[in-house]
Amino acid sequence: MISQIGDRFTQMAFIELLGAEFFGRFAAFGGIAVIFTLPSIILGPVAGPLLDSWRKKRVLLVSDAVRALLIASLPFVYLLSGHLIWMLGVAFVVYIFGFFFSSARLAIVPLIVDKKELMQANSANLTLLRAATGIGTFAGGFLVAWIGWRLGFVIDAITYVISFVLILFIKVDEKPIILHAADTVVETGKKVSGYLKEIKEGIRLMTQTRMMRFVMLSIVALFFVSGVAFTVIVPTVQQTLSMGTIGVTLLAAAAAGGMFLGPLLTGIIGPAFRKDRLIIVSYILTGLLFAIGGGSYLLVGLERVLADATLNLIMAVIMGLVVFVAGILFSAINISQDTIIQERIPARARGRLFAWRETLASLAFLVTAVPAGFIAEKVEFTYVLLATGGILVLFALVWIGILWRGNESETLSINGGKL
Repeated sequence: MISQIGDRFTQMAFIELLGAEFFGRFAAFGGIAVIFTLPSIILGPVAGPLLDSWRKKRVLLVSDAVRALLIASLPFVYLLSGHLIWMLGVAFVVYIFGFFFSSARLAIVPLIVDKKELMQANSANLTLLRAATGIGTFAGGFLVAWIGWRLGFVIDAITYVISFVLILFIKVDEKPIILHAADTVVETGKKVSGYLKEIKEGIRLMTQTRMMRFVMLSIVALFFVSGVAFTVIVPTVQQTLSMGTIGVTLLAAAAAGGMFLGPLLTGIIGPAFRKDRLIIVSYILTGLLFAIGGGSYLLVGLERVLADATLNLIMAVIMGLVVFVAGILFSAINISQDTIIQERIPARARGRLFAWRETLASLAFLVTAVPAGFIAEKVEFTYVLLATGGILVLFALVWIGILWRGNESETLSINGGKL
């Protein structure tokens, strides 16, 4: 949990850094998106055999120690180089070790918890991680806005040191698989080869029926919105609207509130609707919300908003409400997507498809975030939000024609067999 808080501190410290030292450089947020996302995409297929051959507790300790040292070095890296690119390079290494830490954390649970208590342990683990994400984001946002990004990174490094000390007290009877270097290379090669073979099957699973094509493209659309939000809305609130990192933190709180309320409302209202139609309607409403967010500033006039503190506050509240409702709709979309996959994909292929879902989501976020940042530097954010809203509405309208009268009982084949 402490380490997860540190991860969120890292993100908020970088956001504060970009606002303080790289004002107006929206494309820099795309660089941050790359270092957050790329390690899991690169290491996912090859890390398994390596991790299996290492002691999990040692991986946790080394990961925290290295991250503490590297994060603490970031202010000095910037002082000596004066360039963001070197800081991003160091942070990329930090997130590589973060990937190994996250994987080892999950792998060590069965070694320290009785098999009968695994369900409760995993539930507690997920609850603590969600709590840590919220605490780290909100506390980190307010703290770095108060003390600055340099001390923010120092505090961040301290969280990893605390995590390191706590892990020292974990007692684990661990007997890792003994692999020689050559064996590790062979196992990794087999893993990569198997992963490449899975690519073809994964693509086929994702595209062989209209409903699955719709679900996968709707996942791309969802993380397309996330990419725009991170590289356009976050710096706009922080810099263009002069609300700073605290404004970003409050906006994140509004989104979190919507995402908390969304599952509750979806559980109550959702069963009354076809899930594909719920996704389509939610995308139309999300597109309209983006249009409202951008259009309201366009109608009132951005210069007028920035010149009037009261009007700026009113518009900020409107933006917060837009993000809050969007959080509710995002939850409805996400839950509907997962439910369709669970209902239509058999158990023996479900894990494979959910893994592909995560990879597809990461790629969609990455591919969107980088160009969106460059576009936002050239085009006023109001037009970016309007264009995003239009794309979402168009996406939904196209799929209305394809699915509204579609057959919900399309057959699916796994490895050549019909289901």
